[in-house]
Amino acid sequence: DWANKKLHVKELKTGKEYDDNYDKLILATGSWPVTPPIEGLMQEGTKYGLKEGIFFSKLYQQGQEIIDEIAKPDIKRVMVVGAGYIGVELIEAFKNHGKEVILMEASPRVMANYFDKEITDEAEKRIKEAGIELHLGETVQKFEGEGRVKKVVTDKGSYDVDMVVMSVGFRPNSELYKDYLETLPNGAIVVDTTMKSSKDPDVFAIGDCATVYSRASGAQDYIALATNAVRMGIVA
Repeated sequence: DWANKKLHVKELKTGKEYDDNYDKLILATGSWPVTPPIEGLMQEGTKYGLKEGIFFSKLYQQGQEIIDEIAKPDIKRVMVVGAGYIGVELIEAFKNHGKEVILMEASPRVMANYFDKEITDEAEKRIKEAGIELHLGETVQKFEGEGRVKKVVTDKGSYDVDMVVMSVGFRPNSELYKDYLETLPNGAIVVDTTMKSSKDPDVFAIGDCATVYSRASGAQDYIALATNAVRMGIVA
């Protein structure tokens, strides 16, 4: 209840519900991995709603689940979908674990949102030299397999896999505030350099649910990185 500065709270452990109020509110609702509408990606009854053998890499717990999975001797061929920071870090880790690794990216370059071509050309060269199968400008269209993923079908071919990690970006968890605060089209709360929201002076936002001032563009942008989130928390 924004107008009266009230919250309705439900405790997850006890189920207890009660009303509370605030003078200032800091929203730190974070983000969740982008889940593209790919046939065969989702499956009912699994922990995150993903087909068995497909993983997100967002939470610490999900990272641990990936570690546990790649330790299994029957996991030999791993595909990472998305060549951002996380995807590129993962392929190195998987290769170091002795796996056959495929990196699939819809853009024509790796880390295209972060670096100019002269840098990404070098990164792509190193990736190939490491023996990692690199596919750029290729889009995943379907995941196949009864129960567990066995094959990935793209617009250019199909690939047998034992495991897939989806790392195609993040989207702010905007459900709580989407009808009240000003946001970017992706749901990130527009804030000033003090982390104050543009619409309500008593509501602040930090981390992956908020914009951050970019020195490069001179504007508020969505740059969902832990380094930014820590400093946004300090400022707020």
